[in-house]
Amino acid sequence: MKDYIENHLNLKNYKIIYKEEGAIPLFYPTYEKEKNKINIGTAGGMTRLSTGYTFLNIQEHSKYICQNIENISNAKKFEISKKYQFLDDIFLRVLDKNPELMPNIFFKMFKSSPKTVIKFLSNKSNFLEDLFIVLKMPKLTFIKALFY
Repeated sequence: MKDYIENHLNLKNYKIIYKEEGAIPLFYPTYEKEKNKINIGTAGGMTRLSTGYTFLNIQEHSKYICQNIENISNAKKFEISKKYQFLDDIFLRVLDKNPELMPNIFFKMFKSSPKTVIKFLSNKSNFLEDLFIVLKMPKLTFIKALFY
């Protein structure tokens, strides 16, 4: 953080007064639906459990909310598709059984084209893009995870 502030923002006289930390929940949260309240972000189920990626899901659902503000009490609940829930489930099984492999797995995933990775993380990838990401993973480890 210090390097970024000093070398990219060109600030020399500053004081860091707070560092945010967090933990990504490894489950989809359940919240009671309340009138005139729409959860977004992790509370709205927009976080990919395997990676914690939430940003574009929030953007997309916020746009939907803005476009439907007149009927906001009937706003649809954000849901990650079954395909991505399945992929996240397998990924979390690998994480549970092989945490030491995760830095290398993330490194391999992010060696893909940035556009493909962002589409995958944003639930917008097609079959070929999914396959491209999956083929970068350690195959035997992920195949075993299917049977945990």
